[in-house]
Amino acid sequence: MAVLLGDRNRPLKHIQRANIIVLSADRLPVQEVARRAGVSRPAVWRWQVRYAEQGVDGLLRDKTRKPGRAPLPTTTVAKVLALTC
Repeated sequence: MAVLLGDRNRPLKHIQRANIIVLSADRLPVQEVARRAGVSRPAVWRWQVRYAEQGVDGLLRDKTRKPGRAPLPTTTVAKVLALTC
């Protein structure tokens, strides 16, 4: 964990996640960990659980997400514009 915190070339999000775990290991309350790390309490809980389940590797990988909604087809946009004019 110290390697993550000391590496200046790491992304900030990895350092924040490692910091959450280090502060949690000091047995600080979740609210205090969140305040010191500058994140929300649910974020602290999320990274504590992820670390417990997957270890350091879980802190370094973001979960995959479904792709966003596809843009409207141009025909639909044209129909809506025709209705408003």
